[in-house]
Amino acid sequence: MRFKDDSTVSNRGAEAMRLFREAEKITQAQAAQRCGIDQQVWARYERGEAQPGLDNAHKIERGTDEHVRAEWFLEEEPLSTRVASG
Repeated sequence: MRFKDDSTVSNRGAEAMRLFREAEKITQAQAAQRCGIDQQVWARYERGEAQPGLDNAHKIERGTDEHVRAEWFLEEEPLSTRVASG
């Protein structure tokens, strides 16, 4: 688990996790079970407090039938760079 760095863009994955769970009308525990991760870990990812590593990002992608994409968690480019170049 990687801790969130405020200078990176990473909320897309967290928001997608929440939206997936709400659309499925399931609890964090149920979503986490589908993905093969602990509920407390799911909650931290969903709140944007931590970032999944590659293994958990792929578990989440598979467990959500690709509604949450692994690459949404793995972006490392600073927001200021994205805004300046965009």
